[in-house]
Amino acid sequence: MQGRRVSVVVLTKNSIDTIQSCLDSLIDQSVPATEIIVVDGGSTDGTLELVKKYPVQLIEENTNSIGYARNLGVKNARGEIVFFLDSDCYCASDWIESILPHFDRD
Repeated sequence: MQGRRVSVVVLTKNSIDTIQSCLDSLIDQSVPATEIIVVDGGSTDGTLELVKKYPVQLIEENTNSIGYARNLGVKNARGEIVFFLDSDCYCASDWIESILPHFDRD
């Protein structure tokens, strides 16, 4: 599994209370993502300012369509594998590492 490029796309809107835990958990992975892309759907609560403090790619869009936001994240992803995460979730430190072996099966 070494060498796999993994992009993680995080969808968010007005998640000032949860986005920090989400991004911290992604940055602290035992197998780091190649990139973390945050797609923001028009936050007005300080979410954008907080996200800009992290080493992530931030995409701002205001269509209010989750499907469009996911597709925009994939369009900008460089990884061969794309994981999705909502901004009110956080991951165990081995989240990426534990999922990658499943891509070699079947």
